Amino acid sequence: MSPKFTKMTEFRDSSSDDDTRYASMEDIAEKALLEQAESSFLHKLPSHRVWKSTGTIFQAITLTSLFLSLLLNVFAWSNLAGFAHESLHSSGRQVNPSWVPRSPLERDIGVHYHEQFINGSFEKKTIYREKASKEVDDAWLALGTDAGSIVIPVDDAPLWGIERGQVQRVEEQGGGYMANLFVFHDLHCLNFIRQTSRWSWDHYRALAGTEESRGTAFEDYEGEEVLEVHFSHCLDMLRQEIMCNANTRIYTQWWTATHKGPRQDFSFTDQCKDFDAILGWFNEHAVDMNNTYVRKRPESVIIPDTP
Repeated sequence: MSPKFTKMTEFRDSSSDDDTRYASMEDIAEKALLEQAESSFLHKLPSHRVWKSTGTIFQAITLTSLFLSLLLNVFAWSNLAGFAHESLHSSGRQVNPSWVPRSPLERDIGVHYHEQFINGSFEKKTIYREKASKEVDDAWLALGTDAGSIVIPVDDAPLWGIERGQVQRVEEQGGGYMANLFVFHDLHCLNFIRQTSRWSWDHYRALAGTEESRGTAFEDYEGEEVLEVHFSHCLDMLRQEIMCNANTRIYTQWWTATHKGPRQDFSFTDQCKDFDAILGWFNEHAVDMNNTYVRKRPESVIIPDTP
């Protein structure tokens, strides 16, 4: 215990949790002498002067206390406001805490969280980590890795930052802007990296040109050069999103019977977005990509290259 902390706890009341500091014996003796001297002085004064003196002292003490209290309150509130303002701006968050939906999904069903265990185990595999197989592919596809598009009504376009010249569905099918949800693109990218890793390459490369290649990295295979561009795009997209949504939780370490040194524990429980609700909303709003058509319009904007 540091000397400073020892001194602070020296006069702590053992029957209370408050850090109340009691007066020392020297302080008590000094206070008694002052009270005795004051009493002797007041007794020597005429009674009306005693009343006047004590009244004046009381008024002075009261006014001083009120002034100090006001000053301390102003100081405390100004510091609190400054701290809150600085914290909000330094963290990059909006000062206005009101929530604004970023997509029609959030507008329709909101953002719901639930407690979720994150399995970070090295050795306790989930189906998504198993060797390449039809069963594993079906598990990934069920997450929406091959998800198509939704259609945003023209009147809603300004709500989501859609520009007038962007791609629309043909009027014969009701029009509207073609759009996708990023979460499914992220999962597609993760699955793409899995399928093109050295441990899965041979399995999926053999599927190229067959019906079984649907939803895999080798669907519509055009050669390794195109595949590499796709791979690097996915890799960098995930890098940026991980950094954007940086997980600042800590993880700790354990001693284990199977290893000499400490082992890191990557598992934790968190409040996560309800992915099933997101997937359910998407399934209700997704369009049949095999029977959805688009065409250029007079107002369509042609940009120089792939964005």
